[in-house]
Amino acid sequence: MRFRAKKEEPFLFLTDKQLFVLEYDDHFKIKKDFKIEELISYPEPFQKELFLKEIRILIIPDYWVVTRFYPIATKKSSVVESFLKRKLPADFPDASDCKDFFEYFFYKQAEQEGIQVYVIQEELFYILYRNLFSAFEIEKITSPAFVWKAKLGKKIKDITTGLKIFMHIYQKSAYLCFFLDSYFLFSRLISIEEDYIAQLSYELMQSFRLVSQKTKKEVEKIYLIPKENSDVERLSETLGVEIINVSDQVELSSPSSEIVEKMGSFAFLKKSDLSDSAKFFYFSYRPLKELKEWTFFQNTGIVVGIFIFILMLMEAVYLNNIIPKIKNATNINTPVIQDYISAIDELLHHKEKPDPSLIIMKILACTSEKIYLQHIEIELGSPSSIGLVGYVSVFNVKDFQDIFSTFLSKIKKSFEYAQIPTLMDIDLKRAGEQGFNFKFSFEFNEG
Repeated sequence: MRFRAKKEEPFLFLTDKQLFVLEYDDHFKIKKDFKIEELISYPEPFQKELFLKEIRILIIPDYWVVTRFYPIATKKSSVVESFLKRKLPADFPDASDCKDFFEYFFYKQAEQEGIQVYVIQEELFYILYRNLFSAFEIEKITSPAFVWKAKLGKKIKDITTGLKIFMHIYQKSAYLCFFLDSYFLFSRLISIEEDYIAQLSYELMQSFRLVSQKTKKEVEKIYLIPKENSDVERLSETLGVEIINVSDQVELSSPSSEIVEKMGSFAFLKKSDLSDSAKFFYFSYRPLKELKEWTFFQNTGIVVGIFIFILMLMEAVYLNNIIPKIKNATNINTPVIQDYISAIDELLHHKEKPDPSLIIMKILACTSEKIYLQHIEIELGSPSSIGLVGYVSVFNVKDFQDIFSTFLSKIKKSFEYAQIPTLMDIDLKRAGEQGFNFKFSFEFNEG
């Protein structure tokens, strides 16, 4: 019997000073670590370590993520996203590419209605993404707070309403996350002393005051994973807030002290907490996300186009068989039949025009794995025209010229009577370090 080797899928865990490549056995383990300063100037060791590896998840610090509320009446996604791509760079001028890393949710409560927006505000993230991470097409970018919230939410349903706190006391630290109506507000990491109850009580009271001033709400509950069982009772007495011990409701791993020192509370999570079923919040690189969505609809369109083509083909065969029978029939109302024949001739005349689904199939057949079409516009007439907008995923100009020249050559062969523009006549723009955007149109006659 042959067994297939399990595919290695490392995680990346990022701090402001180090990047850890993680793997998971019974708990998270650090396979490799890199200093951020060295990575920026010398990325080759990182690229060599992860060459041909699939990196799906990147964990970033909580404080790199901020939330903003914008009062906006529309719920039309295209309008909202267009607004945010203009608004966020103005609000976060130090976060150079924030328009490519944001997520939003429609929000309505009491007198407030609009969108709640998460955005990555740390410029260091964008520097690292451009220099290191963009080559890996990372699917999910999240932070410890979002993973913890998803884990707790499976067992604690009311964590999504009101002002709630999650607190994890471990070793010499206490990790606090503040949530309002399911939205992450901020987190704190407190280094604790030997007699930590008095210290934590003071720090929490300070945080209560600040968050209440900001949200106009009072803290309702604290969900606690204590260091000692007595922590719940002792903190309840000093804070006057309901504290619920959730250590029996959430399954934790048993990491080494070294791992905890470097990764904090996140080290106690399990691999299943990062699975697709965990449903934690994450960012994606928006151009890549939109490209994948377009590819899905593009593939769906091909299937629908083929189906429509088959139906029209069957209809054409049926009409071509029935018309001669009608014309040769006797003892029938000739004027009425002539009306039917005229209508059918008119229908067949329209069928002689180019079929848009076949045109799309022709164009897609001309592309390669490096060419992504984002928009196809077809105008039927005499002559007909086609407009194409897309993206070529290559790094240097020579590769682009080779791939795109082949693409144009295939189009010219597929549309025999088309006037195809040359490479010099096409609207081209560099898309950062990831490739080239293109836009062009051409006319053709089927004849």
